[in-house]
Amino acid sequence: MRLQLLRALITGALVLYREYSKLADALASTNDFTLLEKGDLTIHGLPYKWLIETHKNTDGSAMHNYDFITYKDGRTYILTFVALSKDFDKYRQLFYQVAGTLVL
Repeated sequence: MRLQLLRALITGALVLYREYSKLADALASTNDFTLLEKGDLTIHGLPYKWLIETHKNTDGSAMHNYDFITYKDGRTYILTFVALSKDFDKYRQLFYQVAGTLVL
């Protein structure tokens, strides 16, 4: 029983890392992508990875994305918050608080 639980935890962690890597690679292909921060957290018992990146839209405006990603029951969930770079600091804490309410 413990071995099955351990195997499930390890498999889930590996899948989450793989899905996070795919997201980061996709974002890196955008215009002027810069990864600013990344990390791990737990929301309602589920492990998440998060990242903050900046890029330019097609109109040249600088944007910040704050992405949260997790994996559960064979599905990947990505929650993305977006703000103009000049306004991001005003919304960062709010984005974090809203992400903390996500229940899967």
